[in-house]
Amino acid sequence: MHDPYQSDATVGRLRNLYVLPEYRGRAIGAALTRRVIELAATSFRVLRLRASTAQAAALYERLGFTATSEIAHCTHVLSLLP
Repeated sequence: MHDPYQSDATVGRLRNLYVLPEYRGRAIGAALTRRVIELAATSFRVLRLRASTAQAAALYERLGFTATSEIAHCTHVLSLLP
């Protein structure tokens, strides 16, 4: 699959984060996402993702991502600028 952000070095993408059903509800997804955000902030200005479920969208929004329909291949965006 072609990455639409590959040509923009300032944009990072969070892709394919998955927590097994038996481990959900334990804040594992939130902890993993927070760590990704920390690491991404050292290299990117923006972090984008495409949430595939309402549950995932709610998690990302709780962590500061903003829902968007204006960017192709993207449902949520987070500015990493201070």
